[in-house]
Amino acid sequence: MNKILKTRKYPGNQIFKAQDQFGLIEVVDETLSRSLYFDSFEKQSAMDLTDPNSLVLAYTKTMMTGLLFIDEIKSVLCIGLGGASIPKFLLLHYPGCKIDIIELRKKVTEIAFEYFLLPMESRLKVHIGDAIDVVKRLKPQSYDMIILDAYTQFGMPDSITRFSFMNNCKNLLNEKGIISINLWNKPKEVLKTMNNNINKCFNNQSMVMPVKEKANLIAFGFNQPGIKFSYQQLQKQSVKLENRFFICLPEMLNSLRAKSDSAFWT
Repeated sequence: MNKILKTRKYPGNQIFKAQDQFGLIEVVDETLSRSLYFDSFEKQSAMDLTDPNSLVLAYTKTMMTGLLFIDEIKSVLCIGLGGASIPKFLLLHYPGCKIDIIELRKKVTEIAFEYFLLPMESRLKVHIGDAIDVVKRLKPQSYDMIILDAYTQFGMPDSITRFSFMNNCKNLLNEKGIISINLWNKPKEVLKTMNNNINKCFNNQSMVMPVKEKANLIAFGFNQPGIKFSYQQLQKQSVKLENRFFICLPEMLNSLRAKSDSAFWT
């Protein structure tokens, strides 16, 4: 293990530590929050201890901008679990929605239930295994939305960056479905590969927006060809949902429009 990581002091108290075949996992409490780390200085997930179902990290809020483009959310696939921020948020706000989760590490799943309050309920199903294999076993055209947020301490796994994986994900979306992907602005080669895969797979029906003051970029791929969006209608929808979510949706919609091709908008 890296000597720096051995001596590192988190801003808070470590309440859990484990090692599996993929590396170190740590859970750290500060005064009002709980965070998950994977042998890295970067937080993998965070939970507000006073409001466990809310979204804390900016990139998770930005990924939810995709909800503006779907009339009704009935089924979601989350690839990568971490501290389960997004599944908990969706379970709370969409009581009719079923959520499938793919998580490589069994220990991470156990931690999500025990330390990050992921509820045990019938609408939730967790698949333990490599996403590259699990997506091939799921039913095609099953999901309104796919949330792709799969990282190790070393970054996005190579298997996730392959075009074949992106295409398999696309096949799982229904005809109006979208994928929301958490990307990093480095290494540049991986970012370029992912952008190329998304554009090719979704026939350039895609948008990318930066996360404010962060290194994350959020990409959206739209399964419906030739789609155009009414900015005025989406503005109204963003205000409506913001009254439920409190995640700055109107501001993020403006950012997405400013960063995307004007051909998408009417």
